[in-house]
Amino acid sequence: MAWEIERAGRRSTLVGLAPFFPYRFRRSLRPHLAAARELLCEGPVDEQAVRTLAARGASAPSAPSLLELLDPATVLKVNAELRAPTPALGLYLLSQQLAGRPAADLAGVAVRGMKPWMAFFSVWTHYLAQSGWSCRLDSDAHDLARALGKPVHYLETIEEQIDALEQVPPERIVRFVSQADWAGYRRDYARCYLSGDLDALIARAEAFPTFCEPVIGRRARVLRERLEPHLAAGGVLALIGVLNCARLLELLAEDGYRARKIGVRARFP
Repeated sequence: MAWEIERAGRRSTLVGLAPFFPYRFRRSLRPHLAAARELLCEGPVDEQAVRTLAARGASAPSAPSLLELLDPATVLKVNAELRAPTPALGLYLLSQQLAGRPAADLAGVAVRGMKPWMAFFSVWTHYLAQSGWSCRLDSDAHDLARALGKPVHYLETIEEQIDALEQVPPERIVRFVSQADWAGYRRDYARCYLSGDLDALIARAEAFPTFCEPVIGRRARVLRERLEPHLAAGGVLALIGVLNCARLLELLAEDGYRARKIGVRARFP
């Protein structure tokens, strides 16, 4: 999932970012980053960004939680996906019993007190991690940039990224959690990504909660605007979420840029 972007003889490299993946790309990224003037990333991944994410992801006491949006059968499905037993006791469980509703709980991941989008990503990243999807391309790129003495620039603030997540419709989250084949989605995502088949990856990802206009369409236009001066100068390595790449490539083509697919193979560390 990498492209050479060129206009007027100025070349840069765009890499479609998979936030979590079962393989690393450090050896493949090194020569591209060594040849680049700078690294461009969507947003920061430092401790301050994580703290901001946690603070913004906390829900108001009166707001509905993800637990309240899911039916008991789906909650049990989540328990099974997380390989976690349903606890016999617990405040949520007790409240369900007292209300005369079927009892269920999200075990293994504490999602109470989180907004639905934050709760979903807590569950999803926990699920990916226990399946071996713990490699972070953006973190590896940051480490390489520091080692090579390359400057790192961010195209968005963490606040802007969270603003987009705040607009993800809760019904998309509920639909994916309840209806998707999680293992099948993970398997197909890896296969499409490693084969470089962006169209197939997007077709598979259309059901994912964040595949919506606030996160994909609007942000692609912002990323295009902020990328342009760097691309015009050339010599940059840009990491952009892979699901944004198709629309971004279309917008860059409108600006006169030509994209050529290049191969970046996954390798073990």
